[in-house]
Amino acid sequence: MPGGFTGKVVLVTGGSSGIGRASARAFARAGARVTVADVTVEGGHDTVRLIQEAGGEATFMPVDVTKAAAVATLLGHDGARHGG
Repeated sequence: MPGGFTGKVVLVTGGSSGIGRASARAFARAGARVTVADVTVEGGHDTVRLIQEAGGEATFMPVDVTKAAAVATLLGHDGARHGG
């Protein structure tokens, strides 16, 4: 998978720990720009820090995916930030 996601943007919900964190880190290692989304702010920032320390590109957005309006805001922000 190395380089297989170069130039791609990946949104990972639940990215503050566990499988979500591991997925975010794997996508970043594969070249993706990663948006980490979660309700757990500290863990989300930790995931971004781990990705950046490894040379990847990541940002964090606090979001509760059980709220439709929050998801719409997340998608609009992520789309605007990454051009689509």
